[in-house]
Amino acid sequence: MLAGTGILIFASQFHVMVVDDAPKDSALANLVSIPSAVWKGVGIPEFPDRETREQRRAALQSIGELHRRQVHLQERLAEESPHGDQTLIGSAQSPDTGTQKFASLVAAQKELNDDLRSLQTRMQSASTAKAVVVGEAAVATLAAGEPVAAKRAQKAVVAELESLLASMKNHRFAAELGLLTICVILAWQTFSTKPLRVIPGPLVAVVLATAIAAFLALPVLYVEVPTNLWEEIHFPTWSLVSEVSWSDIIQASIFMAVVASAETLLSATAVDQLHQGPRTRYNKELLAQGAGNVVCGLLGALPMTGVIVRSSANVQAGARTRMSAILHAIWLLIFAVGLTWLLRMIPTSSLAAILVYTGYKLVNVKSIRELHKFGWGEVAIYAATAGSIVVFDLLTGVLIGVGLATAKLLHRFSQLGANLKIDSATGQARIQLSGAATFIRLPRLARTLEQVPRDAELHIDLEYLDYIDHACLDLLTTWAKQHQSTGGKLVLDWDALHARFRSDAPSELPKSATTAPAEDVQQRRSA
Repeated sequence: MLAGTGILIFASQFHVMVVDDAPKDSALANLVSIPSAVWKGVGIPEFPDRETREQRRAALQSIGELHRRQVHLQERLAEESPHGDQTLIGSAQSPDTGTQKFASLVAAQKELNDDLRSLQTRMQSASTAKAVVVGEAAVATLAAGEPVAAKRAQKAVVAELESLLASMKNHRFAAELGLLTICVILAWQTFSTKPLRVIPGPLVAVVLATAIAAFLALPVLYVEVPTNLWEEIHFPTWSLVSEVSWSDIIQASIFMAVVASAETLLSATAVDQLHQGPRTRYNKELLAQGAGNVVCGLLGALPMTGVIVRSSANVQAGARTRMSAILHAIWLLIFAVGLTWLLRMIPTSSLAAILVYTGYKLVNVKSIRELHKFGWGEVAIYAATAGSIVVFDLLTGVLIGVGLATAKLLHRFSQLGANLKIDSATGQARIQLSGAATFIRLPRLARTLEQVPRDAELHIDLEYLDYIDHACLDLLTTWAKQHQSTGGKLVLDWDALHARFRSDAPSELPKSATTAPAEDVQQRRSA
């Protein structure tokens, strides 16, 4: 599971690290397109004068902020018109619930367009001019109360802004910052002294990459974060509560609870293997997740779940107790509320590089070598689980892995070795049983017994037998009676068999079928 998740993280974040196009729709597409992404980041980048770099850097940050605000507007419109119907929500035909209700959306879109015009004045490019025109269309459709057209227009604005970002970003600068981040992490872990390792390597790497990007005014993408975190909080509105389909909500909630809980428990189990600290208390983990998701729903936030990425990064940073996860959240809150200006200085390629490194560490090649000691079957299950996670999703991949492991276990328990050797000089026969004697292999055992000569004395060796069920015991007892009637003899230590497997021996044993008196065997069985 860790390896499959690591491949997913590596493949998606590699594109972010080199500021390639956004991660593709599937993990396989991300993996296949890595060579082309690498090609964009190789070579020596052009290094224009500082004034040009500063202008591009400022433009990238401005466009990034406009992009974030436009996406935020899309979300607000989706909340106010959840069904996307064609009703006039903001026109004069519905003044009570229209213009007043959506006036803030129109005002926000106008404000965003004013900023777009200001950017157009500074840049004087055809792309920004087109974005302004598309933005005006979004204002018009909002003011006219046409939700479907407004959503379409806002989507077009987002696409234009993303196109602007793509035309101005520098792949090579971003790739070199990402590579620098990974090199600093490796160097810090390798060469730093023990007292210095209290400071996590990724933190040192991000600080250094941020300082270089600021000093050189590099035109790369930077973190987009809202100036005011409270603007991102959306309490449920009465219109949403009254119009929503509660059957859909309940179905989605159940599905989300099951999937999120399964992923949390799987991730928690995996994280327990990465450290020597306190083990996960699963019931408490699920209770906390449920309570947290109730709060997330009330604040209009995405549902949360335990994931391996932040947890493994936390462990790699030296975390020892669960307090580290709480401090993790506190630090995020402090930066998101009071240090947004600092977050906006961090290159996204540097953060993506940390995730690329984390994904690589999760694919532990050493564990594959350890698994190989137990046979190629374990390696095959490992590969199938990781591959299924990459192709499908985490839960499906794990279920496939569990299914394969179960099939392997059933296969192992269905294997029975029954080697017959006959001594022609003495007339004695010996069957060495190995593996598991279950009803599945009953025909195999029966065929071997049929090969024993009628008047032979048969000894059955149980030393390498792992398990025997009642069906095979009944077969041995029935065959022993038939063999005795033809002048043969079965020598089998029923006491040892009963002691090893704690199975119910047959109620009636032939006198010739045991090395001990049958009456003593029966008494011990009854006891």
